Amino acid sequence: MQSIPLPTRRNFFAWAAALAALPSLSACLFVVAPLKGSITGDASLDTVGAPSLFSATVTNASPTNSLTYGLTYGAVTGAYASYCILENDTSVSHCSFVAGTLPSSYVVTSAVGVKTLSVWLKNSSGQVSSRVDTSAVSYLAPLSVTYSLANTWDTIQLTARQNNPGTVYYAVYNADQGTLTAADVKAAATSASSGAKVAQGTLSVVAGGTDYSALTATLPDKVLYTIYSVGEDAVGLDTSANVKKYTGVIPKKISMQQYATTISGKGGATIRYNVYFPDGYYDNPSTNYPAMMYIHGGGETFTDATNAESNFTTGAANMLKTPFYTMIRIGGSLPTVLVEPQCNQSIWSCTNGDESQYYAEVIDKTEAAYRINPKRFYVTGMSWGGAGTYHVAYDYPAKVAAVAPVSGALTYRAISGGQLCTKMGANNLPMWAFINSNDPYFSRSALGASGTYAVDVISTYSACATHGDARVSEFAGDVYPATVNTHNTAEYVYGVPYYNYGPKRFEYLSGGSSVADTSPPSHPVPLLPAFLTDLSTASTQLGHTLNSIVDWLMLWSKP
Repeated sequence: MQSIPLPTRRNFFAWAAALAALPSLSACLFVVAPLKGSITGDASLDTVGAPSLFSATVTNASPTNSLTYGLTYGAVTGAYASYCILENDTSVSHCSFVAGTLPSSYVVTSAVGVKTLSVWLKNSSGQVSSRVDTSAVSYLAPLSVTYSLANTWDTIQLTARQNNPGTVYYAVYNADQGTLTAADVKAAATSASSGAKVAQGTLSVVAGGTDYSALTATLPDKVLYTIYSVGEDAVGLDTSANVKKYTGVIPKKISMQQYATTISGKGGATIRYNVYFPDGYYDNPSTNYPAMMYIHGGGETFTDATNAESNFTTGAANMLKTPFYTMIRIGGSLPTVLVEPQCNQSIWSCTNGDESQYYAEVIDKTEAAYRINPKRFYVTGMSWGGAGTYHVAYDYPAKVAAVAPVSGALTYRAISGGQLCTKMGANNLPMWAFINSNDPYFSRSALGASGTYAVDVISTYSACATHGDARVSEFAGDVYPATVNTHNTAEYVYGVPYYNYGPKRFEYLSGGSSVADTSPPSHPVPLLPAFLTDLSTASTQLGHTLNSIVDWLMLWSKP
């Protein structure tokens, strides 16, 4: 290109004539409006003698799964020795020029937001071209999706995250559909369910946010589901490469699970148990959770050599009437994984102590199957389950971090204080026991002078050199209305309705009166006032505010 000196008053007309003699100048100096993803410059601003870049184009103007922007270039006028490309920065003073030819790609720093690239050229004399800017390029960030439990019994919760505002499409199948394109998923999400598709829908997502969608379909428990999802924003539908697919069993919030025991002499017998997953369990796949095992009372045991599943779910002694299950069913929650095994008396005695190896195996199976913190496993239980809690604590003190036996006793054992100290005390096992002095089955008068009464056990245990924490709450019979059986201490300690298998009804305190109902109440049950006093005392002594026995259990951890 011919170099023309700048005009002065003396040579203005000569300069204008020379300018008119250059027929292609307009093609070099003036550029049409750029297409999306292209970049152009105004060469008329170049330093005289500097190189000039006519145009450049971002080849992937709407990248969806890469931070690398492909680049192609138009004509370059003059020789250049180095270049500079900046992201969302138009200041040449921030440049660190790179020697060599213009690159075919540029890697942006992040996937977030709109990107504009600015390009400069520099020759060997240090002269710099004018700046060339891209048009704005949007970035459709790949969708991040997790699948978790909603706070209901039958719905799966979809959690979706993406950087740009937009829509997430999802479809749920009970049979794997193989590979689906983004268009397939969008179509499935917006059409009615049929065949293997059991649920579908759309979800609006705000920029940089997290949104949830609970599937409206009632989905059976323990089914192998395949879920597909894909995102869309103002740029368009994400690529098929970014379709998210999940295949797996997603249990309900409380689900009945089972395994085959390996204990000698009982190998192969089916063990059934409830397992509850706390809020966030599936949203935090790298987090381990504490776990609590609840050992049920005699009302939930059954005797059936066939070990039919109906015993667990619909039989007269089914596990759907346990206190914590009832609490969760009416809207409560726990900060732990909850495990509730059922005892079949055709396999286990359930009361004389040999069942503790079965409960110990449940602990091992739970830790293997779920994301459990092995240092934070707790045991509590009522009635026969209270006795079972003592037995597990005595037989396997290294497995559990703390125990809370309720309305039970350390029965069927001839245990000395020295044995308590050697077994549990040596493991610093905290224990808080609960009993009513008039309990018809486990009171001092019912047990005699065996030393297995809750108050006697804790008195002996608290004398050990180490015990972690040793407490007992002994309630007087008159703390209950006359219509309430004093064995029902668990109801007023756990704060949940108690199912009385005699009259077949739930029982709970309301004010100073006993209330009975054939279905669980739709509200939490108040704790026993006497127990609230003991919680307040423990809070002061331990330096933590305790609102329930679960709070106390959660204080402790194995070293």
